[in-house]
Amino acid sequence: MKERESPDNDLPSMDFTELLDGLSGKWVVLSEDKRKVLYSADSLTDLVEDMDEGIVMMVPSSGTVYIPSFV
Repeated sequence: MKERESPDNDLPSMDFTELLDGLSGKWVVLSEDKRKVLYSADSLTDLVEDMDEGIVMMVPSSGTVYIPSFV
């Protein structure tokens, strides 16, 4: 995953293109450092049955611009 400088704040922007390749339309759990996909599933219900840690997000369909927010 590439990190790029963000001119508007102190947080670097992150490019998830390679990490999430092939997971369009699926729910995923990312590691806390956002460098690995720990789990993936077609539905959120299926995902939470298997997960025990991480950051949950839905991967948008290909061609969709999406900026995740990690608070």
